[in-house]
Amino acid sequence: MALEILSDDNQFDVVKRKRKPTREPGEAYVKVEPDGGAEAIYWAYIELIDTSFNMTVNEIQDYFDCSTTYLFKRRNGEEERPHLDIKNKINYIWINDAARTIMVRRLIESDHWDKYKGLLIKNSLYCRFSFEEYIKRELKKEIKYGYLFLSDFEKHKLFPKFKELYPSDEGMLSMLIRASSFRFGKCSDEDAVIETGFFPKALYSPKKLKDELGIRHNAILYRDYINFHGIHKYRINGLVRYDLDDILANPIPVHIQVYRSMTKGRIVGELLKLAISDAKKSK
Repeated sequence: MALEILSDDNQFDVVKRKRKPTREPGEAYVKVEPDGGAEAIYWAYIELIDTSFNMTVNEIQDYFDCSTTYLFKRRNGEEERPHLDIKNKINYIWINDAARTIMVRRLIESDHWDKYKGLLIKNSLYCRFSFEEYIKRELKKEIKYGYLFLSDFEKHKLFPKFKELYPSDEGMLSMLIRASSFRFGKCSDEDAVIETGFFPKALYSPKKLKDELGIRHNAILYRDYINFHGIHKYRINGLVRYDLDDILANPIPVHIQVYRSMTKGRIVGELLKLAISDAKKSK
């Protein structure tokens, strides 16, 4: 929603906007109560914004790649639906019209308006540190496979023999090892390990993954990328998301129970033996 500024002999004012009825403050609401007049109000908000309260609803929405309505708990009388309930989970401040008017006037006079205007047109600002803690606490990583990489195999004594089979095709080498890795078995939901404490730089829905990877069909996404690479799932309050970096790392997945019960050196050796055998048969 646009913020209209009126100017009259260098005096600035903010036109109050017609708002939809606001929700009741959530449990994570942080009330700003400076002791003093306009000067104290200005610095109280600026210090909060500069230190951590500078995350908008739109940024949180982009992080989860979800609709805005999914972020908030339902209102009374609305049908129950999944939600992230951010106003009860992530600390936030509310900028009322009086505080906004003081801040806009001061910022324009001090030529700092451009730095803050994207934040001050918002009603609420969330704490970036609180958001990170929320993700580490609530986001569950479903791990079905441990990850190895081609560089792990290049150090093994069997690798030169393996490379002789396809000396100029690194992609084929990775594919043969990856195909061999599934001989350890495919991991079921019951075998998955659930962990928390992670903070991916971004989360991707299947649709957003397809856009990033330049593919059109779900079948290709799951067959050639998510399943083929054993990509971890991230779950939070009904949302299932993925980390694009996991796919771009091009991992070689190993059943999580095998990965955690055998040494890396033994897994690498066993997979190289299988891959060499398979490569010879295919030639």
